[in-house]
Amino acid sequence: MASADVMPPVTAGGDTTVMDRARERGLSWDMLAGRGGNGRAANLTARGGEGTRMLHAEPDGDGGWDLTYREWRKPTLREYNGPGIHPFGVFGWMADRMRGDAETWIPVDRGHADDDGQLLDTAAGWCGTD
Repeated sequence: MASADVMPPVTAGGDTTVMDRARERGLSWDMLAGRGGNGRAANLTARGGEGTRMLHAEPDGDGGWDLTYREWRKPTLREYNGPGIHPFGVFGWMADRMRGDAETWIPVDRGHADDDGQLLDTAAGWCGTD
């Protein structure tokens, strides 16, 4: 495979520079496989990964982004029983609390960004890099 065969990360609007703009805003990012052929999803956090907040963004297929606001912390019991947190419910929650290793990325809210600029503004505000 030649280097010309490797596609750079493309955002929802087809812009390959938005991730450079994210770095300028103090954000770091990970690109992930997107759903439904709409492009690639992104996790945006504070630069260096020291932050306790993340914005997960998935292309909506119309040039915008579907957003999930996440916090790195110990979940409440109600959150622990939520989908994708822990398969063992209250017993897993108690065991993790006793071991002290219950921190995880908790989805706390959902939202939408109409374009890449709004995505970066929202991520910078949520992750605290403004």
